[in-house]
Amino acid sequence: SPQASINITNNTTNVNSNNTATITKTNTVGSHTTMTSPKLTSPLAEHLSTLPQRMREAKQSQLTRQEYNDFQLVTSMIPLIEAFLLRLPDIQPHPSRAELTLVPLSAVPLGWEL
Repeated sequence: SPQASINITNNTTNVNSNNTATITKTNTVGSHTTMTSPKLTSPLAEHLSTLPQRMREAKQSQLTRQEYNDFQLVTSMIPLIEAFLLRLPDIQPHPSRAELTLVPLSAVPLGWEL
Protein backbone atom coordinates (compact mmCIF):
# COMPACT_ATOMS: atom_id res chain seq x y z
CA SER A 1 0.00 0.00 0.00
CA PRO A 2 1.33 3.46 -0.85
CA GLN A 3 2.43 5.68 2.03
CA ALA A 4 1.32 9.27 2.29
CA SER A 5 3.64 12.02 3.46
CA ILE A 6 2.42 15.32 4.86
CA ASN A 7 4.63 18.38 4.55
CA ILE A 8 3.63 21.45 6.52
CA THR A 9 5.68 24.63 6.53
CA ASN A 10 4.96 27.45 8.94
CA ASN A 11 6.79 30.73 9.30
CA THR A 12 6.32 32.56 12.57
CA THR A 13 7.61 35.93 13.58
CA ASN A 14 7.81 36.77 17.26
CA VAL A 15 8.50 40.21 18.67
CA ASN A 16 9.56 40.26 22.31
CA SER A 17 9.38 43.08 24.85
CA ASN A 18 12.75 44.45 23.65
CA ASN A 19 11.29 44.94 20.16
CA THR A 20 13.61 42.34 18.67
CA ALA A 21 12.19 39.93 16.14
CA THR A 22 12.94 36.27 15.70
CA ILE A 23 11.79 34.37 12.66
CA THR A 24 11.41 30.63 12.96
CA LYS A 25 10.63 28.31 10.10
CA THR A 26 8.98 25.05 11.13
CA ASN A 27 8.95 22.12 8.73
CA THR A 28 6.91 19.02 9.52
CA VAL A 29 7.38 15.89 7.46
CA GLY A 30 5.25 13.04 8.75
CA SER A 31 5.81 13.07 12.50
CA HIS A 32 9.25 14.75 12.34
CA THR A 33 9.45 18.50 12.96
CA THR A 34 12.53 20.64 12.38
CA MET A 35 12.97 24.30 13.24
CA THR A 36 15.39 26.54 11.40
CA SER A 37 16.28 30.19 11.66
CA PRO A 38 17.62 32.18 8.75
CA LYS A 39 21.22 33.43 8.80
CA LEU A 40 21.31 36.95 10.15
CA THR A 41 24.02 39.45 9.27
CA SER A 42 23.30 42.03 11.95
CA PRO A 43 25.96 43.18 14.44
CA LEU A 44 24.13 41.23 17.15
CA ALA A 45 24.18 38.05 15.08
CA GLU A 46 27.90 38.59 14.43
CA HIS A 47 28.49 39.13 18.15
CA LEU A 48 26.54 36.01 19.09
CA SER A 49 28.23 33.86 16.45
CA THR A 50 31.69 34.69 17.84
CA LEU A 51 30.64 34.34 21.48
CA PRO A 52 31.61 30.65 21.95
CA GLN A 53 35.13 31.26 20.61
CA ARG A 54 35.58 34.37 22.77
CA MET A 55 34.40 32.43 25.82
CA ARG A 56 36.95 29.66 25.10
CA GLU A 57 39.70 32.27 24.72
CA ALA A 58 38.73 33.97 27.99
CA LYS A 59 38.72 30.61 29.79
CA GLN A 60 42.15 29.74 28.37
CA SER A 61 43.48 33.14 29.42
CA GLN A 62 42.13 32.61 32.93
CA LEU A 63 43.77 29.16 33.12
CA THR A 64 47.07 30.62 31.94
CA ARG A 65 46.91 33.34 34.62
CA GLN A 66 46.07 30.74 37.28
CA GLU A 67 48.99 28.54 36.20
CA TYR A 68 51.31 31.56 36.35
CA ASN A 69 50.02 32.51 39.83
CA ASP A 70 50.45 28.91 41.04
CA PHE A 71 53.99 28.85 39.68
CA GLN A 72 54.83 32.14 41.42
CA LEU A 73 53.41 30.85 44.71
CA VAL A 74 55.37 27.60 44.58
CA THR A 75 58.52 29.48 43.57
CA SER A 76 58.17 31.81 46.56
CA MET A 77 57.69 28.85 48.93
CA ILE A 78 60.76 26.87 47.80
CA PRO A 79 63.31 28.82 49.91
CA LEU A 80 61.13 28.39 53.01
CA ILE A 81 60.79 24.66 52.47
CA GLU A 82 64.52 24.27 51.76
CA ALA A 83 65.41 26.19 54.94
CA PHE A 84 63.06 23.98 56.96
CA LEU A 85 64.57 20.80 55.56
CA LEU A 86 68.14 22.05 56.12
CA ARG A 87 67.36 22.79 59.81
CA LEU A 88 66.03 19.29 60.51
CA PRO A 89 69.44 17.67 61.20
CA ASP A 90 70.21 20.40 63.76
CA ILE A 91 67.15 19.61 65.89
CA GLN A 92 68.03 17.55 68.98
CA PRO A 93 66.79 14.95 69.55
CA HIS A 94 66.34 14.13 65.87
CA PRO A 95 62.63 14.00 65.07
CA SER A 96 61.32 10.85 63.45
CA ARG A 97 58.84 13.03 61.58
CA ALA A 98 58.65 16.68 60.69
CA GLU A 99 55.74 18.81 59.65
CA LEU A 100 55.80 22.21 58.01
CA THR A 101 52.71 24.38 57.99
CA LEU A 102 52.78 27.43 55.77
CA VAL A 103 50.49 30.27 56.84
CA PRO A 104 50.07 33.60 55.03
CA LEU A 105 51.93 36.33 56.89
CA SER A 106 48.78 38.43 57.08
CA ALA A 107 47.12 35.65 59.13
CA VAL A 108 49.86 35.61 61.80
CA PRO A 109 49.53 38.01 64.75
CA LEU A 110 52.44 40.42 65.27
CA GLY A 111 55.15 38.94 67.51
CA TRP A 112 53.87 35.37 67.18
CA GLU A 113 56.41 32.59 66.68
CA LEU A 114 56.77 28.87 67.25
